[in-house]
Amino acid sequence: IIPLTDANRSEKIDIDCPRPNTEYFLRVSGSTTCPGFGATMGEFDVSISMDPLSIMASANDDICGAASPSGDLGTLTSGGSSQKMNHNNFCASQELNEPNTTQNAVQSESEYDETMWYKFRTPSNPGKIEAKLEIVIQAGFATVSNMTVYKGSSANYNPCGSGFSGLIEVGSDWGSSTVLGSYTVSDAKVTLPCPSANWNYFIQVDGLDLSVLGLTPPGYTDNFVYNISVKDDGSGTIRPTNDLLSNAIPV
Repeated sequence: IIPLTDANRSEKIDIDCPRPNTEYFLRVSGSTTCPGFGATMGEFDVSISMDPLSIMASANDDICGAASPSGDLGTLTSGGSSQKMNHNNFCASQELNEPNTTQNAVQSESEYDETMWYKFRTPSNPGKIEAKLEIVIQAGFATVSNMTVYKGSSANYNPCGSGFSGLIEVGSDWGSSTVLGSYTVSDAKVTLPCPSANWNYFIQVDGLDLSVLGLTPPGYTDNFVYNISVKDDGSGTIRPTNDLLSNAIPV
């Protein structure tokens, strides 16, 4: 007979990333692992405690925050660059109808996507632009970075009013992690060879969910600390005058 103690008769649930100003509900019920042995009713104590260290995602967890100070990479100049250093996706979330996310997962499941959003604007004469996502610190084992770049459907597209409906995907890339004799991590990179001038672009950052591919290596997580940057190579983009329908040349 195993005596009952607090250690073997207690249940505990950890919520790693509770949402701010959110009401949660706790349901308590009795259960027994041996049918016919042990009561499923009785008295119990309930306690809730919170870690003193607050972990909250920044404003650019949502796409509407891409233009916030934490997400805005600004307007590039010809030959110029912009970057954000030591950002992370800890406790980030996914939004309803957000592209490239597992919409049927909950936050505690491994395939849930913790995405962050960034915005940049092209100059009046943009050259080839490269967006790069560099892992600085991995929260788990062999984290793989994932980055997708979108173009707004209009030059001044504002996702705060229109959401995801006007985003046009123009490129995506996975980084990689290799453990073969030595440990190496490669960056995720997306190149835009002919970006539109004076146009809003958006970058979605996430870790690759290996569980979606049927892989569940122990210790793997899609959370990480990263640097993100965009760079114009200064080559300029000379477009034909009849690139737009309004400038069609009569024949």
